[in-house]
Amino acid sequence: MLIANVSASRPICKAAGGTITTIVVNNVIYIRHAFTSSSNLNIIKKGYVDYVMVGGGGTGGRSSSVTNSPGGGGGGGARQTSNTFLNVNTYSAIVGSGGSAIPSGNTTGNGGGSSSFSGRSVSGGGAGGYSSNGFSGGCGGGGGTTNSSGANRGGGSGSAYGFQGRTSFGTGFNANSFGGGGGGAGNGGGQGSSGGSSKLFSDFDIRLGSGGDGASASTNSNDQPSGTNGLGNASNGSRSMGNSADTIGSGGNGGVYIRYIK
Repeated sequence: MLIANVSASRPICKAAGGTITTIVVNNVIYIRHAFTSSSNLNIIKKGYVDYVMVGGGGTGGRSSSVTNSPGGGGGGGARQTSNTFLNVNTYSAIVGSGGSAIPSGNTTGNGGGSSSFSGRSVSGGGAGGYSSNGFSGGCGGGGGTTNSSGANRGGGSGSAYGFQGRTSFGTGFNANSFGGGGGGAGNGGGQGSSGGSSKLFSDFDIRLGSGGDGASASTNSNDQPSGTNGLGNASNGSRSMGNSADTIGSGGNGGVYIRYIK
């Protein structure tokens, strides 16, 4: 049986803005407002809301030669706030963009943008390293490795729902070196190149983003996709075996999700 859960001590909010759907969580019916780009939530009737913010995904590092195996980007962090009272007013929902694409060059990745609502914020995913440590963020980026020497680098740290990126792996080009995988909402970057997994967040019926894979020293970057846009997903590291490396795809945008009892 579905329960409206109306309580005199908890005024029921009404609002407009974003994409509005009905979700059911633990037999309670909620109205959910989804923002996947920055806009406004207009409170028509004051009351209590819950919300979650997700930062944009980071991008992996890029190498156009066999010198380095860059790390994958980190997924966007997430932060939930419950039982927030909102008066009749207009509130900005700021959605962090994914880290920008990298079409050429040898470089670290780009971090994802922060998302914010009602005076609180969450960080985007960290950038993947080129020949450096991964960068910290909502989920940390993976470290890049120097293939000729096998010098490994640490992953960046994560926060909120984020996990740390993985240290790069290997002892040289012939030893099948990998850049570290970026952290995801589900777990940290995996052994070798695998990025951390995504995570279903059932309270808001959304899936939080995964980390990007690190690049491999033994395969051309064309074998590694450049990332999938999604809610805070990160993009992979990329490298070449003498040919042009892939463009590093942009990280997925974050989001702001607000719910209240119907």
